[in-house]
Amino acid sequence: MQLWKVSQDELAAIVQRVSDEQYDGNIRVGEGTQGGWRTVGKRVQHVRFALRVNSSKAPGHRRSASPFGPSRRLIAACWHAHRDVMAAIFEAHPEARLKTSLADYRGSECFEDRFPDTYYAQIGAPIAPVYMGEACDC
Repeated sequence: MQLWKVSQDELAAIVQRVSDEQYDGNIRVGEGTQGGWRTVGKRVQHVRFALRVNSSKAPGHRRSASPFGPSRRLIAACWHAHRDVMAAIFEAHPEARLKTSLADYRGSECFEDRFPDTYYAQIGAPIAPVYMGEACDC
């Protein structure tokens, strides 16, 4: 994900608060995602990050969308954890912009209007459809 108008420290604090309050401290900003500030010249443009879980057996983890046998637990955060973190970001910074692979939210009103549709993003195989919002144990 890419986030504008919010600092890395503010983002880390928001993720930690949501993680502690709703997911037993299991959500974190992921490493190895080429995260950090992106700059053009001397001006900071945005922060790039991903949401991960500390344990795939704890709240907030995502499951694979496997049509062949049981799905695997992943270290990626589920749709619900993403939604809760994004809502907290826009609550604290209504003018922020957040771009994901599913949507480009330009402010809190845009987020409120568009995030419910991402629940139904199809991530499974055509013969065994799975919606993004159902690929977890929430």
